[in-house]
Amino acid sequence: AKPCGGEWDVLLGPVYAGDVLVSSGGATVLINPHTGLAARRILVPGENPVRFQAGAGDLGIFVHADGDLTGASLRTGECRFTRRSPLKGATWVCVESDVLFAGEKGGRVTAYSLKEDTKVWETMLQGEYPAASAGSDGRLFLGSAAGSIVCLDVRTGQPAWKATVEGAVT
Repeated sequence: AKPCGGEWDVLLGPVYAGDVLVSSGGATVLINPHTGLAARRILVPGENPVRFQAGAGDLGIFVHADGDLTGASLRTGECRFTRRSPLKGATWVCVESDVLFAGEKGGRVTAYSLKEDTKVWETMLQGEYPAASAGSDGRLFLGSAAGSIVCLDVRTGQPAWKATVEGAVT
């Protein structure tokens, strides 16, 4: 195991099984926060990802500088897929049950199958929805700075309901 000291300088994402995901100098690793030792390397081919974007179970989705996506197991460190991204304008992505959901400025929301590498559906909403969370019950929740919350059916992309609250939803 390699001590991290000050050499790991970019925090990418979540704590997974007690380890912290970090990246520096082309390497992406999970480190033990108590010892500073690298627990496992995450195999993310190509240039270093700009950011950890989403996760579901042990799958981490990384977004590269050019918008391409890599999916890697946070448990084993193995790369599961790398693909050219149709999400060049995405402002957020999240994952639920092997489906990647992406939102763009202008209200476009798109679902992509990670297993089949195909678009499942696309829907246009009025307004900007920069916050998103996928529920395990087949719902995708979106929040806006204007205080709107929209719930989409993850199978169809159709709105199930919409509500308004005071203040921004982040």
